Amino acid sequence: MVVIVVLPWTKQSLCLSQNAGQTFVILPKWLCDETKLTDLLLVYFTYCLVVVGWYGIRSNELTVKNLERAFLSVGPTKIGSLHTELDEHGRTTRFVRLLLLVQNTGKTGATIKKVYGEFSQTPPTGRPIYKRGKEYITDLTVGPGEQVALTPHPFEDSFIDDQFFWAYVEYFDIFRIKRVSRLCVEVFPSRATFQIAGSEEWRECD
Repeated sequence: MVVIVVLPWTKQSLCLSQNAGQTFVILPKWLCDETKLTDLLLVYFTYCLVVVGWYGIRSNELTVKNLERAFLSVGPTKIGSLHTELDEHGRTTRFVRLLLLVQNTGKTGATIKKVYGEFSQTPPTGRPIYKRGKEYITDLTVGPGEQVALTPHPFEDSFIDDQFFWAYVEYFDIFRIKRVSRLCVEVFPSRATFQIAGSEEWRECD
């Protein structure tokens, strides 16, 4: 109702200003001709339908992508304390090793492009920072429903006592959207176990 009242009043006011000899043009001449109110309303409501339709299409597209995409979760596996091979003096050195276990709970596959992991003797604080760890550039596919240990990409550290470990996996889903799944835990090599550590920012998944 407001639109129906305002449109003719606005048209009349602006066209009168133009016809009164103003030096500036407020409305184009074709809008000051005998344009019917129904024509203006038709244009206005058509524009509204286009805008609403566009937002509807975008919303449906995002919904489909979220329903059909891959979702990767990451965790540590095969945590253990090992020994290096004998050196020239017949001595060995102990070290810690673990692998990342990736599970795809989505409906389509994912392609892992980067794997990063970092050991630390101090707990994580603030926002995630990755700067002293090991990075692998890779090209691994994880199908829907699959659970895969990233055996080609182990993480090792010479400190063998309890410590923290954080990591992330960077991958592309079927829509070629880059996503990241993060991990942050405290590992106990002597017991081959772990527990969740850090804030949610250190463990969030796109």
